[in-house]
This record gives sequence, structure tokens and C-alpha cells, in this order.
Amino acid sequence: MQSMTEKQYEEALTTKDNLEDECKTLKNIILRSRKKHKEEIGRLSKELEDKTAEVLDSNRENDKLQRLLEEEQSTSRLLRDQVGATFVQLKEEKAKIQALEAGLAEANESCQQEKELLIAELSCDLDECVNKLQALTSVGHEVLDGQDPNVSRLLGLDPLSPDFSNRSNSFGNHSRSQVITAKSVDELKDLIGKVNVTKKSIDDMRRKLSETIADSYADTAVQNCISQ
Repeated sequence: MQSMTEKQYEEALTTKDNLEDECKTLKNIILRSRKKHKEEIGRLSKELEDKTAEVLDSNRENDKLQRLLEEEQSTSRLLRDQVGATFVQLKEEKAKIQALEAGLAEANESCQQEKELLIAELSCDLDECVNKLQALTSVGHEVLDGQDPNVSRLLGLDPLSPDFSNRSNSFGNHSRSQVITAKSVDELKDLIGKVNVTKKSIDDMRRKLSETIADSYADTAVQNCISQ
């Protein structure tokens, strides 16, 4: 191998120096790049940690909202069930109220009918009683006036007697209930008029009877005085 010439040696040294400079430059570039990349990695790691923490917080918040949603849904189902049960109960109570109202209306109607029937029956009985009193007062007036009493009228057998007319014509071919329910307002007014007339006749008979008794007492007293 031939020895290097001085020129080649100098060129080799120059090349070596250039390579060493390039190596240092590359080394500095690599160091700066590593430092830069390290800072970037640190920044990205920090951002990743922050994002991870945010995601965890978001997950925890989502879990909390999910639990709240489930609780609200459960409460809503419970309220719907309660509302449904309340509607059913209200429907049942409404049916009961309607049944009670219908029963009350029926009872009121029945009571009103019974009341009207009793009033009509009372008026019929009162009419019969008035007729009998009229016949009796007529016979009483005959006795008090010194006339022979009408025995047939007294017994209610005289066709002209109000009592006989009431017994024979009031019912006819109809039942008592039919006659009672046929009582009208005008008939009741007529009955009141008959009652007033009968009361006056009774008062007149009482007056005559009182006068007759007084005269009888007076005659008895006179006879006693004469006999003594």
C-alpha cells in the first residue's frame, strides 16, 4: 500500500473535521429534536390526562343522570299506576252515587205516591164520615124539633140518605183504590165545603140540644116545686 501524500493527508483531516462538525450539528439537531419531542409528548400526555379526567367526570355525570332518569321513570310509572287506580275508584264511586241517586229518586217517588194515596184515602174516609154525620145530624134535628126520627136514615138505609148514597154510589163497580186515586183537587175542595156545612149543622144541633136540656131542667124544677 502506498503511503498517503501530504496533500491527501490534509484532505483527509479536512474531511474528518467536516464530518465531526456535521456530526456535532446532527447531534445538536437530534438533542433539540428530542427536547422538542419530549416537551410535545409531555404536553400531549398532560392534555390526554386532562381529557381522560374530563371523560371520567362526564361518565360519572352521565351515570348520575342515568340514575336520576331511572328514578324519574320509576316515579312516573308509580304516579301513572296511582292515577289509573284513582280513575277506576272514581268510576266505581260515580256508579255508586248514580245508583244511590236512582234509588233515592225511586224512594222519593214511591214515598210521594204513598203520601198521595194516604191523603186520598183519608179524604175518602173523611167524606164517608161527613156523610154519616150529616145523616145523624139530620135525624138529631128531627128529634130535637119534636118530629118522628127517620129510622131508615138513622140506619143508613134511606136511598136519600147521604150515608146510603156514599155506600152505594161512591165505589160502584170500581175498587176502593181506584176511587181513592181518582180524587181531584175540586173534589177535595167540595169535601172541605161539606165539612164546614156539617160543622155548622153540628153546632146548630148542639145549640138546640142545649136549649132542650135547659127547658127539660126548668120543667123538672117547676114540677119539683109544685109537688113540694
